Amino acid sequence: MSKLNFAELASNLKTQDNLATQHPLYCVYSKRSIYIEDGYGGMETKDVWVDADDYSEVEGDGLSEALSVISEGYDSVEVTVDDYKRQYHRKTVGVIPQFETACLTRAGADAYLEANGHNLNQPYIHVHSLNRNDEMIGLREHVIDTF
Repeated sequence: MSKLNFAELASNLKTQDNLATQHPLYCVYSKRSIYIEDGYGGMETKDVWVDADDYSEVEGDGLSEALSVISEGYDSVEVTVDDYKRQYHRKTVGVIPQFETACLTRAGADAYLEANGHNLNQPYIHVHSLNRNDEMIGLREHVIDTF
């Protein structure tokens, strides 16, 4: 859909599956990791290995699995390769949703993911309701009625 094709937008608004809400808003989210203290609950968590020198997260499952085996359950491990020592620490991160954009139609959300999904970490679409949001409902109805 082009930026100015209101007829196509109106058609999508009229015919799309509203996913059990009268006035849906299709929001694109990605997942973002934040460092948390051990025992912090209430969110999805995962353990990652962090390079102690530059505090960057270790990329790749293979290296992470190898560090987990070498560490023998400890939260810190030192590895020497070619006389160069590297130290890694296991950290717990919480995985939280990060809002990316909102679209009036599922087609718009899908198009956004097609164009930008490669830049996002585990993107997904979640539908919210515009219930009692007269401004947005009015905008949707204007597009439907006018085009």
